[in-house]
Amino acid sequence: MKYPFTEDSDTISAKLSQATVEWTDDGVTLELATGHRIFVPKKSFIGGR
Repeated sequence: MKYPFTEDSDTISAKLSQATVEWTDDGVTLELATGHRIFVPKKSFIGGR
């Protein structure tokens, strides 16, 4: 699995252990220590396909 949010040799697990996750009524946001953010809208993962 490629992990494009890092330019060093840390593992994905090491980077994710430094990340934060915020759940809101709109969805979930993963924020990495680098400042990169990934937002997934609630409708994309709640209520089936």
